[in-house]
Amino acid sequence: MRFKIAIITGLVGLLLSACNPSAPQEEKTDEAARKAGKAAYEVSEKTKEAAKELEREVKKAGKEAQAGWDQAKRESQEKKK
Repeated sequence: MRFKIAIITGLVGLLLSACNPSAPQEEKTDEAARKAGKAAYEVSEKTKEAAKELEREVKKAGKEAQAGWDQAKRESQEKKK
C-alpha cells in the first residue's frame, strides 16, 4: 500500500519537474500544482476504497478460517468419543 503511494508520488514529482521552465512561471506553476493536487486527491480516494475492500476481504477470510477451525475442532472431538 505504501509502495503504491510512493510510486504515485514519485510519478507526480516527475511530471511536475518536466514542466517547461521558459513558459510563464506563475500560471504554469499554479495550473500544475492544481493538477498535481487533484491527482493526489483522486489517488488517495482510490487508495481508501481499495483499503476498505481489502479490509472486508480479510475479515471474510478470517471468519471462514475460524469456521473451518471450529469445524475441525468439533470433528476431532467427535472422533475421540
